Amino acid sequence: MKTIIFREELTPESVQELIDKIEQPHEDIVEHDIRILFSSIGGHSDMAEALIDCINGLDKEFNLELVVTYQAVSGAFDVFVKAKCKKRLYRNANGVVHLFDRSFSSRDVINSKNSYDKHLLAEINDMNAEYLEWLEELGIFTGKELKRISRGKDVYVERERLQKIIDKQSKKQ
Repeated sequence: MKTIIFREELTPESVQELIDKIEQPHEDIVEHDIRILFSSIGGHSDMAEALIDCINGLDKEFNLELVVTYQAVSGAFDVFVKAKCKKRLYRNANGVVHLFDRSFSSRDVINSKNSYDKHLLAEINDMNAEYLEWLEELGIFTGKELKRISRGKDVYVERERLQKIIDKQSKKQ
């Protein structure tokens, strides 16, 4: 089994390096059993989506296990939940959920008369609503926590609730 350690922010460079290690594009012998020891403070939301796409798009012969060693924050939480692979948690694993930073940059355009700014704000509001709905469907957040997230605050997710996500996903498979 190949083990990859990822303790980085989700940036274009770090995610590309991880994808290269997963897919092993320059090696003759490809190891299909891969464990990623994963801890991240989040980062670029589009890079989280790229990593999710990579993991979920792997050929069936890949046997990938994602192990949260310490934290899955922001976009890293999304990777943890949305990646379709075996998952495991270390004893002190935790997560943090909040709306993506791009949503807060919209505060500058709220009073703008520019039609593109208004369009951008509507798009951000739609994305936030979809994200909050998705979080609610996970079934691990209280109404008070969802309201807190909707106001742009952090909500901490302890190991027990992360495990509930794994258990729920395992039952669906």
